[in-house]
Amino acid sequence: MNQYAVLHVDLGRTFRGGQRQAYNLIRYLKENGIDSGCVVTSESELGSRLNEIGIPTFPIKYGGFDIVAESIRLRKVCSEMGYNMIHAHDSHGHNIALTLRFLNPALRVIVTRRVLSGKSKVLMSRWKYTSRNTDLFIAVSSVVENELLQWGVSDSRVVHIPSGVDTKYFTLVDADEFKKRNSIPDRKFYIGTACAFDENKDVATLINMAGKLSYNYDDFILLVAGTGEGRGSLERLARFIEAEDKIRFLGQVSEMPQFYSLLDVYVLSSRAEGLGTSLLEAGACGCALVASDCGGPRDFIDDGRTGYLFPVEDDERLFRIVNELLEDRGKRERVAKSFAETLDQYDMDHVCRQVMTHYNRLAMLVG
Repeated sequence: MNQYAVLHVDLGRTFRGGQRQAYNLIRYLKENGIDSGCVVTSESELGSRLNEIGIPTFPIKYGGFDIVAESIRLRKVCSEMGYNMIHAHDSHGHNIALTLRFLNPALRVIVTRRVLSGKSKVLMSRWKYTSRNTDLFIAVSSVVENELLQWGVSDSRVVHIPSGVDTKYFTLVDADEFKKRNSIPDRKFYIGTACAFDENKDVATLINMAGKLSYNYDDFILLVAGTGEGRGSLERLARFIEAEDKIRFLGQVSEMPQFYSLLDVYVLSSRAEGLGTSLLEAGACGCALVASDCGGPRDFIDDGRTGYLFPVEDDERLFRIVNELLEDRGKRERVAKSFAETLDQYDMDHVCRQVMTHYNRLAMLVG
């Protein structure tokens, strides 16, 4: 087998779920003797974290004619550093990878597809996926895999490997200090979510549920972690339905295991999700899981056994599920335990080993 080195490309500016996945994979590769580098944007948090563990990073500009100029520069980087595989972790990275492949046809290109589009791709974007210049697509869920196949990607170039969870980090921990630092009041029940405040995440459905729940319970609080331009409208909605005393917006939370460990029930209310990694993280920390039936969560939520699914935007059904879970502690514990029994297949080391298996296979074609 030929030796290989991998140049990763992730042009996300913030450190969200996709960047965490890229970071953990690159760290795993380093621990297993595989040379890696990463193309990032300037001031990327992913880049800073990778530098801390000794991974070389290559900041670039992205946009317009920058793609060609930066790709020419990166071609030289690949030659000097011995990178013979390119692994793109987002759509912009996919563009860079294909440009590099055009400049050097010997490079192998891997693309991880994390999102569910839910609509047809425009012609140029479709070309990205049907072009033979991408050797392998990693789909993080069954619905993402099916979407790629529907776009015309051959099944021989698609493999289903889910996002992983670092179960050494995401585990049940004491949350008292976290609660104290964030001035979270004592309540009997804690419900939570963590996301960016955009239209797709549909936190409004969750807030409307909290308004309905307040008629049944006084002793609960909904904790919302995250940032985004939509926060103001969500806060106004909470005031409009007179539920602002039941909802606490925490902003960006860095201590996610402590956040999850405080919760009894974790809810994801998105309109569409490629997988729903925050559910996996919350489940690893002992939460009972509830998710909209938005695509990816179907892979690991067996409705009524390892969690609960509700129709997208259906705050009434969500209310009934959460109300039932709060009333029945035994049910909360049973679904949390049933989910925990399935978690091995999402363990980060297990997932990274699967990715390496495909690197090894492609390495036979390098050179």
